[in-house]
Amino acid sequence: MRIRKNVWALDAKDETLTWYSRAVRAMKRRPIAEPASWRYQAAVHEYERAQDPLSNPADKLPSSGD
Repeated sequence: MRIRKNVWALDAKDETLTWYSRAVRAMKRRPIAEPASWRYQAAVHEYERAQDPLSNPADKLPSSGD
């Protein structure tokens, strides 16, 4: 069984935080239309283009039916 670590309880030098940071950085480089992107994952919950600091008018948004 895998147990998710509580990041608030981790030491600042814990490698979990390093790898999480790298993963988020990689996800943020992906376009919003890719399911593995940071913004796509955020949009799953609710997306408002006007509140997205990374918004680009050329962004092709995921279909609401996906």
